Amino acid sequence: MRDALSLALTTIFLNVVILPVYLILSLIPPLNVIVFYALNGYLLGREYFEVVAVRRLAHDQVRTLRRRHRGRLTTAGVVITVMLTIPVVNLLAPVVATAFMVHVFERLRRNAGLPATRTDAA
Repeated sequence: MRDALSLALTTIFLNVVILPVYLILSLIPPLNVIVFYALNGYLLGREYFEVVAVRRLAHDQVRTLRRRHRGRLTTAGVVITVMLTIPVVNLLAPVVATAFMVHVFERLRRNAGLPATRTDAA
């Protein structure tokens, strides 16, 4: 519940902060698209990473891994955002995005030397 609330508040905060920038950049079409994909890439990368990682690692390990690999997760989130903006593809995008993020997570987990499963009782 805490993770969902944190992500929701982060999403609202970042969208409110970026809204004036986005409105100004709406006059410059390539830049407003870049801002859209960057912001939503960060948010979707974080969301899908946490969905996958929380099932496999303790909360503090998830947070540390997410912060350490923020750029890679944002890039993965941009790929997910692109899939979600393509008609018909967006119907399968959540399933594909979750599978994609499992692969991203497992690679990051192995490179960090973290255990394959949670070690706490939660």
